Amino acid sequence: MQRQRTRRPGWRGRIGRAGLWGLVWSGVALGAALASPRLVDVFDVQIRGRHVFGLSASGSGPVERLERGETVLHSDARGRVGAVLTDRRFLGATVASGNWSELRLQAGESAAPPVVGENVALWLTSRRFVGLAGDSGRLLVEDFGVAEAPLHHAVGDQTAIVVTKRRALGVGAGSQLVAERKLQVQERVEEVRARGGVASVTTNRRILVFHVANLVWTQRELPIH
Repeated sequence: MQRQRTRRPGWRGRIGRAGLWGLVWSGVALGAALASPRLVDVFDVQIRGRHVFGLSASGSGPVERLERGETVLHSDARGRVGAVLTDRRFLGATVASGNWSELRLQAGESAAPPVVGENVALWLTSRRFVGLAGDSGRLLVEDFGVAEAPLHHAVGDQTAIVVTKRRALGVGAGSQLVAERKLQVQERVEEVRARGGVASVTTNRRILVFHVANLVWTQRELPIH
């Protein structure tokens, strides 16, 4: 009886199968890469004993030791920034900060809790506008004038604005100073908003726009009916 011989695949068959398995494993690897979440660095604030810790995925964050008798009143973190208010000073930092930026409260100055966006933060006091620019980690300050006080404010992901009866003030993630636009006589503020990288102040005469891309105030006149 003649034995049946099993034919082994030639070199073309072996290469074909190897190529097929290569494609399969490449597809598996690509699928795993697409399915895995992208690591996004975020900032967190923790108060432990007499120390204020800034935590981020990029490594060791800034640490600030509280002074004797100093009390933390408020702390908040969101996205890439963190903000702290004590009974003596403001502290601000970002994921790239090596140290906490510091600004002291003046005698008799009262401050509201910080408002934090993804890459910017805002403190309002009875005397000053204080903004944290997330790209640099710097605290930017603008004093209010005599009889001037904040009436409206808004904080988005990349911009923070404040409106008084005299002017609009803005800070963006990349700001080096506080941007200002004066209001006109008898100009009435109707809406203040901030979303993403754009903030706006709508009055009865115009729309003032503060954009993170240019960090200055621009305006659009409203039509006269």
